Amino acid sequence: MRFSLKKEKISTSASGSRAPQIANARLKCIYFPIRQGKENIERILQSLDAEGCGVGENFENYSRVSIRRLGRLLPDARWAILPFMDFRQRKGDQSHLLKRCCLRVKCFVETDAGFNPMPSKTDLAHHSPFSIALRNFGNRPQDKEKDVEIEIHRDGKQLTPVQLEREYREWLLLMHHRYDEEIDSGEDPPVLIVNPLNKKALGISSDVIRVHQALKRKELLWKSGQKIKVLKGAYAGCYKNNVYATIEYFLIEGFEGDSGGEARIICRPLGTENGCELSVKGGTPNLNIQDSLSLPISVIDSGKCIAINDSDWERQLEKHNQKTPSRIDLLNVKQCHWLGIDGAFPTSLTIPAGQNPPDDIVAVFRPSSFEVSKVSNYLDQKDIVKTNLEMLMKVQYRTENHRDAKQINSLRIAPSSFKGFHGLYKFPLGVKFPHLFKKAGAYTFSFSSEHSRCQNYNLTITVVPSEKVGKWQLLGDTRFPSYSVRAGSCFPPFSIACYDIYDNRMSFTSIPDLKITLGMNEYLSVDVVKMKPSLSSDKLAIVIEDVMVETNGLDSIRPNYAATLMIYIQDESTSIPLECQVTPGALHRIEVSSQLPGKQLLPGFVIEQFVLEMFDVYGNHVEEGLEVQFQLNGFSIPGLIGSKHKVDNLGRIDLGGLLKVTAGYGKQVSLSILHGDKVTFKQAFQTEKRELRISSSIPEHCLAGSTLENISFEVIDSTGDVDGTFHDDEKCGRFHTLVVKSESHQIDDSIRYAFKHGRCNIASLPLPQTEGPLFFKAFHSRYTELYCDVEISLVHAPNVDTDENEVQSSDGKLMLLQNSPFFNNGNVGNLLALVKYDEGLKSELCKHGERVGKLENYLKTLNNRKTDIELYMSELQDSLEPDLLVKDLDCLSTKEEITKLIKGRGHSAASTLLCSIAQGHWMDVMQDVVGVVALLGTVGSVKLSRILAEYLGEDQMVAVVCKSYEVARALEQYDHKGEVDSRLGLHAEATALSKSISGRFLVVCLEDIRPYLGGVEVNDPQRKLILPAPRLLSGNYPPGFIGYAVNLVNLEHPHIDYRTESGHGLRETLFYRLFSKVQVYETREEMENARNCITHGAVSLDGGILRKNGIISLGFRNPEIYFPVQITNVSPKRKKIMEQIKEKQLELRTTLQGINVASEKLDRARHKFNRKQKQYQKYLDNIDDAINDTVTPSTTPSQCTQRLGTPSKVII
Repeated sequence: MRFSLKKEKISTSASGSRAPQIANARLKCIYFPIRQGKENIERILQSLDAEGCGVGENFENYSRVSIRRLGRLLPDARWAILPFMDFRQRKGDQSHLLKRCCLRVKCFVETDAGFNPMPSKTDLAHHSPFSIALRNFGNRPQDKEKDVEIEIHRDGKQLTPVQLEREYREWLLLMHHRYDEEIDSGEDPPVLIVNPLNKKALGISSDVIRVHQALKRKELLWKSGQKIKVLKGAYAGCYKNNVYATIEYFLIEGFEGDSGGEARIICRPLGTENGCELSVKGGTPNLNIQDSLSLPISVIDSGKCIAINDSDWERQLEKHNQKTPSRIDLLNVKQCHWLGIDGAFPTSLTIPAGQNPPDDIVAVFRPSSFEVSKVSNYLDQKDIVKTNLEMLMKVQYRTENHRDAKQINSLRIAPSSFKGFHGLYKFPLGVKFPHLFKKAGAYTFSFSSEHSRCQNYNLTITVVPSEKVGKWQLLGDTRFPSYSVRAGSCFPPFSIACYDIYDNRMSFTSIPDLKITLGMNEYLSVDVVKMKPSLSSDKLAIVIEDVMVETNGLDSIRPNYAATLMIYIQDESTSIPLECQVTPGALHRIEVSSQLPGKQLLPGFVIEQFVLEMFDVYGNHVEEGLEVQFQLNGFSIPGLIGSKHKVDNLGRIDLGGLLKVTAGYGKQVSLSILHGDKVTFKQAFQTEKRELRISSSIPEHCLAGSTLENISFEVIDSTGDVDGTFHDDEKCGRFHTLVVKSESHQIDDSIRYAFKHGRCNIASLPLPQTEGPLFFKAFHSRYTELYCDVEISLVHAPNVDTDENEVQSSDGKLMLLQNSPFFNNGNVGNLLALVKYDEGLKSELCKHGERVGKLENYLKTLNNRKTDIELYMSELQDSLEPDLLVKDLDCLSTKEEITKLIKGRGHSAASTLLCSIAQGHWMDVMQDVVGVVALLGTVGSVKLSRILAEYLGEDQMVAVVCKSYEVARALEQYDHKGEVDSRLGLHAEATALSKSISGRFLVVCLEDIRPYLGGVEVNDPQRKLILPAPRLLSGNYPPGFIGYAVNLVNLEHPHIDYRTESGHGLRETLFYRLFSKVQVYETREEMENARNCITHGAVSLDGGILRKNGIISLGFRNPEIYFPVQITNVSPKRKKIMEQIKEKQLELRTTLQGINVASEKLDRARHKFNRKQKQYQKYLDNIDDAINDTVTPSTTPSQCTQRLGTPSKVII
């Protein structure tokens, strides 16, 4: 070590010489280990005493430092241990070991001339800064030492004081483990414990210890069970008093023969119950020290551990018992009164609620000599233990049924003195808790002391309810709608409790008088007669069961049916209101408030007033929303999907303006209402009778191929009068036409003959060419039950009569005379052949001419109808505002119209599904079918609707949406060959509806769709998806971007509330699957400019479609099935006009299609007529030559006929 003074502190001696500025010292530490349980330093001191060279020191006060100056020993420089060597005040791991090992080191110091000696040269100068710095080396430098700088070197390496202390510590432990031999073994076989769990409590550091019960130390045998006295100051923690204990075990670290192992004494102090336990579990020994002490074996070596005999032990035990508390007790009322303290519980442990608690509770410790039977009303200090232990008071409360215990207070106090008495524990109670005993239940006061062996003192005070009644109250939750019942059913059982003035429940001894009324409003209340009161099993409540309400006055409290059930107790002096809801009972009967007009039940007639009143068994109108099922026979309700209907808020179903007669004339019609598979109402009617008859005469016989002219038909009512309402008027939407049809002969049934004021006249009706009976039926085109059958016998024209002088042609002109040369020349056969040919050719020509005429008339009728429709549409359009153009009428593409279009797809699954729902043909799994894609949402404009429909395609627009895969599989079944079984599933429904399903169809399974996992706008009723807006490379938003297609479809009720089992709606599942992140733009140009930020496809309102992965849809297609358009800002009047224009558009479209078909048929008929006309003209041009050839004998009939251009097979 190198000591040096700072420059500013260098001083000059009186003689003018400077004091030393530098001093050096060498420190050498030597370890004196313990051997065979004895310190080597102690052995050395004993040897010196034996040689007569004793220094009067022992192991504890022996000087640990010797100093030499310039090689000369300074005999008076016998210092204590240097601070850096002293570990006796240190804490931490292995501190107990270092405390002993540091006393086994002696330090030899060699100093040079830099250290000044005393004048006697026997010690270093005490006030020299270097001497002070050396003596205090290791401590925090004081002011005098701050003038000295110290450099430390060891083995050529400079160290800091911290590094030196760490190296010295490691050296001590190394010396201990290498040389110390605390003790080798005990006097009995050891128990070996490996890796003890509680090393710190045992005072060891080794992983292996040996446990002995006997040990020899200082020639004395120490063993388990021996009573010892450990003097105060013998070990840490034992400073004030001696400790009397019993030896339990001896611990030796390491295996036998190992050096450095320590030894410990495990002993149980007097008064300690939980001593050390040595146990073996699973073949592994374990040592649990519990409350015993672990002492170093050095207490024996130092003579501070002394063995005592039994008499001394018994004496100490008696003293201990006298000073040790044996039980906790409370002072009684007289003892507290003698002290002047209101501090005792009442004599009775059961008190009424509201009694005031005592101000204080005084507890004491009683000695073991205290006898309870001899307790006095006066205090004696000998019966109170004076101790410094703290006492804890806990107050717990339990309800009357001894459940729900909770702690009210916990207070820990030290003993105090009062009026000369010590050891009193005064707990404040009444001052701190004045309302303690106002709640009924059990109050348990528990007194305990943590460091004593006394058992807890528990006292329970039972508080019962007061006799003063405070209130009556219903038990449980009485809020609406907990008590909601139907008329004729019973309320749930409810209980009534009685509470005292402190809100404690009181018990009942009998059932008081009860009365119950139901108050529906301030003017109407009814008595409830049916009830069953009883007491609960614990007698704490009145249970009222089977309370039934029977009343017909519920209509006065519609629609919420809020009422108050008043319970009167004890002569109506006390009442308890119970807010409840009493709803009508089940549907029992149905009454019609307005009868059907029997004389006006005509086909197509809409009944303006028809109200069904729904009542329960008591005469109350049933509750709003009740569903009933209609069975209509001859009636229909437009717009009703399915067969179910809900009751309105007045308990009625108003079919006025809705119920339409669909049966024909003279038919039986009925209306049935079912509820719960039971027919509750049925009423049958009959429509008005009408008859179609012929008002003109019809001949019984007609020539085949001739024409019937001026045939008149009329429709008469039951009285025989002509019904003038049968009048065909397209402008008014009345279509009354007549159709003529024959099953046996070909008659053109595409021609419609109009009724005018109940009559229909057919100007001409061509008859077939073949002879025989002709049966044809004339019937109304809409009401086929109005028909009449006509039978006419068709005959050929009469043969040429040879007895007559002339032969008449069909037009009545004379053709041949009887005296003609033809007969004279014998060529009558040839002449007859020519006549027959002429008649056939003219007949065919007339037939084609008549067809051309009919088609021309029919085409003229269609053109007239087209003109009328266009004129009517123009008038309707003029009545609209200028801003509503005809091209905007597609905004009326309502859900009903789209449904009608889908139903028109006769061979599709979607059509079958919608028709099945409309007619009430429900499959078992139909309730799990959500619907058709096109009908699950609406959009805001026609352009958007059409482009989205075109993007998806019709197969996806009419896809059937199901909740799960199991439901989808139930729509189609297969036979054993793997082919579709048309007897099951949706195919069977199609067969029942006279339909069929051709081709494949798509089914969407919602539960199998991977939903959108991003966020949704929870505050938006539509729950739109949170999707980031697209950005161009410049960071700006693309112009013309409208939004994502998945968010532009608006869901309607009830589909907006639909959720899958995982909690996702239709937007997150179905529409995200269909559209993904397809973007919508205003124009195609804006869409193409934003291609860089389009990843999942895009569409534009002007028809552009970009699909993902580089696919572009070109061309144009006008989809027929598209999303309904949401109608906004259209008044009812304008809407009605636009709907009429829409209907006329459809009618005009049908008429134009008919004109096209009729025009094509007319062109073909004219072509055939012209061809026959040319053929007949050729015949007329060559008739003269044919006659001349006929009268010439050399010409045969065959040659003549061939010359006319007619096949030879025509000649007979």
